[in-house]
Amino acid sequence: MGTLNLGSSGKVTGGDAEFTGKVTKPAHPYLLCQSNTGQQVPNNTNTILTSVFGNTRISQGGLSYNTSNGRITIPVAGLYRVRARVTDSNEGRWGNDHHFDVYLNGSAYQHVQLYYMPTGNWGTVWYCPSYVDIVVNCTSASDYIQFNFFQNSGSNQTLHSEFCSFEVYLIG
Repeated sequence: MGTLNLGSSGKVTGGDAEFTGKVTKPAHPYLLCQSNTGQQVPNNTNTILTSVFGNTRISQGGLSYNTSNGRITIPVAGLYRVRARVTDSNEGRWGNDHHFDVYLNGSAYQHVQLYYMPTGNWGTVWYCPSYVDIVVNCTSASDYIQFNFFQNSGSNQTLHSEFCSFEVYLIG
């Protein structure tokens, strides 16, 4: 392995750093969760997603998910990439005004999902997916992220117990 010379502040002080070998960051905040149970989303109700993402695959660097309140803890201030997907369990339709939102500290950070489900022929869209892909600016280590879902299909819907997932990680 090479040597990385740092200035007195502990940071690279100008120029390019060069080294050989692998860079591993086991303390870098990263969280990957997927569904292990369905969650009902009532008609015409903003619903914080809680239990649906109950299967934690990777949790490092202080990021964790609480299934009782749907909160993702933020261990350090910074920019976090947030990517998530939810799908309907019975191939139902979400209605005309559905949205999948990221909440920061209990308020909508970005209203309406950033990637809508495929439209086209309704008969060929399986499990009706909705996606979020956004960078969230968390300014404090006490911040928390949640996911909110709204649908107005005319009846209650259930999120799928296997085809929902999210990942959150610090990018800067």
